[in-house]
Amino acid sequence: MRNLTREQKSLMAVPLEIHLLFAIRSDRISELDRFKDRLPGILLKRYELKPLSRDQAKDAVVLPAQLDFQDNNIEFNTPPFDFTHEALERLLDALSSSKAANGKGIEAFQLQILCGTIEDNIRAGLIQDGDGNGRPEIDTDDLPDFETVFSSYYESCLREIEDSERETARAVVEDGLVRFDPVSGEGRRLSVDGGALLQQFAHKGLTTHLLNQLENAFLVRRDPNTLGGFNYELCHDSLLKPIAKSISDRRDKETKAKQEEEIKRARADEAAKQEKKNSERIKKYFGFLKGLSLALLIAALIALYFWGSSVKDRKAAEYSAQQAISGTNLAVSVIQDDKTLALQIFWYTASNMKTAGKIQDVGQDQLERGDIGYYKNVFDGHSGDVLTGALSPDGKQVLTAEWNGTIRIWDLENDHVPALEFSHGAEAVEVALFTPDGLKIITAGRDGKVLFWNRKGEKLDSLVIPSKIDILSGKLTRDGRLLVLGTRRPDILVYDLKSKKLEKLTREAGKEGKVPGGTLSLDISRDDRYVVAGSWDKKARVWNLKSKKQVHTMSHKSSVRAVAFSPDGRSILTGCAEKGAFLWDFIASDPGSSPQIYKTLLAGFSGGIRAVAFSNDGNYLLTGGEDAAIRLWDSDGRPEREFWGHKDILEFVTLTPDGQYILSGSRDKTARLWHFSNRIFPAQKHEEEINTVSISSDGKRLLTGGRDKIANEWSESGQLLYSFKEHDGNVTSSAWAPGNNGMITGSWDGRAIYRDQNENRTLILKHDGAVHSVAFYQEDKDSSIRLLTAGADNVAKLWTINSGREDVVFRGHKAPVMAVASIPGSAVITGSQDKTAIVWDMNGKLRRRLQGHTDDVIAVAASPDGSYLLTGSRDQTARIWRRKNGESLHILRHRGAVSGVAFSPDNIHILTSSADGMVRYWNIEGMQIDSFEFDDDVTSVCFFPDGKSFVAGCKNKTAVRWSLTNHEKMNTYEGANSVSSFFKKVDDLFNQGVLYKHPLRELHEAGVILQQKDLKLVYQSMKIYELLDEYNGRLEDINIANAIKEKLDMDTSTSDIKQFLANYRDFIRNKDEISLDFFETGIKRLVELEDNIENRKLAARYYNAIAWNNIVVRRKYEDADRCLKQALAMDEKYKNIYTNIPAVQLLKGNVKKAKTLYERYKKEKYDPPGTPTYADAFLEDIQEFEDRKMIPPSLKKHVEAIKKMLNEKD
Repeated sequence: MRNLTREQKSLMAVPLEIHLLFAIRSDRISELDRFKDRLPGILLKRYELKPLSRDQAKDAVVLPAQLDFQDNNIEFNTPPFDFTHEALERLLDALSSSKAANGKGIEAFQLQILCGTIEDNIRAGLIQDGDGNGRPEIDTDDLPDFETVFSSYYESCLREIEDSERETARAVVEDGLVRFDPVSGEGRRLSVDGGALLQQFAHKGLTTHLLNQLENAFLVRRDPNTLGGFNYELCHDSLLKPIAKSISDRRDKETKAKQEEEIKRARADEAAKQEKKNSERIKKYFGFLKGLSLALLIAALIALYFWGSSVKDRKAAEYSAQQAISGTNLAVSVIQDDKTLALQIFWYTASNMKTAGKIQDVGQDQLERGDIGYYKNVFDGHSGDVLTGALSPDGKQVLTAEWNGTIRIWDLENDHVPALEFSHGAEAVEVALFTPDGLKIITAGRDGKVLFWNRKGEKLDSLVIPSKIDILSGKLTRDGRLLVLGTRRPDILVYDLKSKKLEKLTREAGKEGKVPGGTLSLDISRDDRYVVAGSWDKKARVWNLKSKKQVHTMSHKSSVRAVAFSPDGRSILTGCAEKGAFLWDFIASDPGSSPQIYKTLLAGFSGGIRAVAFSNDGNYLLTGGEDAAIRLWDSDGRPEREFWGHKDILEFVTLTPDGQYILSGSRDKTARLWHFSNRIFPAQKHEEEINTVSISSDGKRLLTGGRDKIANEWSESGQLLYSFKEHDGNVTSSAWAPGNNGMITGSWDGRAIYRDQNENRTLILKHDGAVHSVAFYQEDKDSSIRLLTAGADNVAKLWTINSGREDVVFRGHKAPVMAVASIPGSAVITGSQDKTAIVWDMNGKLRRRLQGHTDDVIAVAASPDGSYLLTGSRDQTARIWRRKNGESLHILRHRGAVSGVAFSPDNIHILTSSADGMVRYWNIEGMQIDSFEFDDDVTSVCFFPDGKSFVAGCKNKTAVRWSLTNHEKMNTYEGANSVSSFFKKVDDLFNQGVLYKHPLRELHEAGVILQQKDLKLVYQSMKIYELLDEYNGRLEDINIANAIKEKLDMDTSTSDIKQFLANYRDFIRNKDEISLDFFETGIKRLVELEDNIENRKLAARYYNAIAWNNIVVRRKYEDADRCLKQALAMDEKYKNIYTNIPAVQLLKGNVKKAKTLYERYKKEKYDPPGTPTYADAFLEDIQEFEDRKMIPPSLKKHVEAIKKMLNEKD
């Protein structure tokens, strides 16, 4: 105060009028109470920022948009713009109806975000000035999707965060600052102390700096708290919905990742088990190889020193051992990527070794796996991506089309060369079809043209789509009348081939009135009533083909690249750009019922899906994707088989008309024809106990099923014919159809599989749990056959064999049903773990319950005349019952559980099998006639049709046939595949064309060590420049050198020689390992073949290249001098020769001559503008010589003098 002036002191005495303005949240206004004693009027005047009224919001939208920086001298990033009345009203309606508004007005926060998005779109050029007045006008079509805007706003705010901290920021917002009710899904913001947040998310690296970033990105706001710190919370309720979606997506992703990890882990465990098994075999095998190698070495030494065998023989033995190891390792390594090739590698390696059998153990386990498929044809020779294809109706030819418009027709008997080749045009062909009668071909592509051809490739007719819109997909109806086309535009085109009329299937507009996206894929239902199409806009749609109306829409998360109808029209399969295929139900009879996803196929994918299809019986699904694999799934969405062989993205997958083959095309420039079934492959013996055995009605074939998940078909004599590997669990039961046309097996995997061998189809029947028993039912010889199954879900079921429809469910047991059998005279018997058996009529009504067993009833049978019933139980007894009244007539005793029961064809004899290792033979009166002892538990038994013998399955992995007349063992069914028979069958598969036999050259390129005779054939088949590539990698191989020498003497193709020389020049650029002799010989051969100016100029360049290599790499200056003279003889005008001539003289020590030459050429033009004169070129070369330390000390002063002379400007 002392230092204040009088004036200042007087001002200090004047009362101050101070106004304080506090901006505070309404829920914190009570905090101002504590200032009442000092500021009594602090709460008297309050102003609340409320939601905007509709008029206020309208002004807030329109007025800033109309501002012009020229009028206000303010520079805006966006030019002035207007809103149409409709657009403005829609925008205000959306803001008024938002949840945040809550009916009280319009939130300024939401309005700012929407308007900011519109301005971003104007600046990005997405909204144009339509009428040329310089002011863009916002119409309804220009408004952004409001839901997307807020979701995008949240994500865009996160993008403001540094990359390294973004995921931590997301975790803080989604896990720390919001809470959602688990029942209602309602969300609310949380206000959390900053210190608590830092502690909670310390493990994720949360820092104060990151909290500040979140605040600056307008995602959170902070307010002081009573602890002296700050509380953080989400800046607005509008962000709750996009955050909820983000949390859901993140958790879905985590769940999927977890599922995929579990799948990977399960596969890894399975692979580990298999690897362990393989490892044991490989150890055994390599132990053999070590012994073999030692034996071969000893044999070779003995032969060398005692019998005078040549070194050549010893090398051959060593080569054979090397080949065995290499071939086996290579086959195992490629088995996942190309099983057909791996099989051939095993076969080739084994067939060329004297000890071929020893590698069988290594390969056979892998080769007999049922989860990888084989191809029988490779259609090679395309020049680009194979985009589409089809098999002719007669099954004799394949049609392929590729990216450059080329169409090829291939004979199945000759897949190496197309039978016919013609061109659709210059652009990609996306549609290539045979007409149903097989007489014509239809192609369509990105040139907007549809062309019609005969089978000779002669154009018959054409259709040009208006505006030549790109055609991306197409299908014919099964009557061949309508051609349905998908294009780059939304509408689908329907062309009537008879009336020549073109119509459209118009797509319904979306919420915003837009119809985005073209049609990537389409299919037509088998009854020709419906079309399903997949589009870029993430939707698949269904149209009624007759009414031309859209009836259904199926939404996805990415573009729908592939669609297919099931054969019965009740399901639709879709495949998406992001990995995943989806199975939808489709009720054609109920247009109001939208399709729903009921299966999602995800396992194994590593890329998007580009092709989908159903098997002809509808029981299996096919997908083809960007990972180059085709996958086969059962109708439950479980992976069945993978088809590996393509090397790049798959473009199409389709089944042949007979359902036996899969045709695929890929960006690897090949099409392939695959076996749908693996029945082609040699069968596999049971490796675990046999649970079931059954015999065909003619007695010529047997069927066994085991704990190893395999069902085996056998001949009567004991030859193993085929292994069925479709089940994923223990095969519990089996049966043959009357007439021997089909068979059925049941398994713990919850499925029974019926195989119709006449029609080559399968039918899958399901229970909610293990299927314990299967049987056939036929009322009489003239009636249709039906199927019976019994399962762990406490029921038995009767099925229609044609459709797989569930006709009758037999309900009444209180525990799993373990056995089922038909009773002649329209009845069924079942046995259960509830210790009873039940007799049913064919309507599913319980007629009689058979009681008396004290443990599970696990086997049942009925006599051929239907008079008697037979049951077997874990109580170690079997019982004979009179069907008429349910009376228990006789008890048949064993010392273990009775696992199987059977009546003889003549009604008067009975067989029972048991875990006591016995089969007992009884008469109908319950008297034992004979008994048969086995080495292990007997699991099942049945009579041969003649009643004179029987077969029983055993826990020791075998089934045995015994004679009932003389008590002799007749056959053992154990399927031991001999090494020789295994490879003989494989040999037959290749030689008969059942499997694709890769040419020797492909085996060589795959890394197989070929026999010398085969290697020579490969070299003979190669172009000379291809041999050079081989030689460059294997310079020590005398065989390649000899092959090159022969080619140089014999080759008459100048183009091949030119390519050889060009490649040679590249190889020697900085190398001295490869010989120059072949290079010089090739130059001479070129001029010999065609002595013209062009070839002489090339020869000069190549001689000069050899000279340069001799100068700077090999430092053979005399050879360089000789080559330069040869170059001059070919083309004395080639300038580069003259840069090397003085250099050679200099490095040879002829300094005087070198100086003269440098002086002579230095002023002449060389290669302007980069190297204007020879002097510049000389100096560059001398610098390189110095860098390479090529100048000896004796020449250094001379080189300096030359450099000085070259640098002098005259």
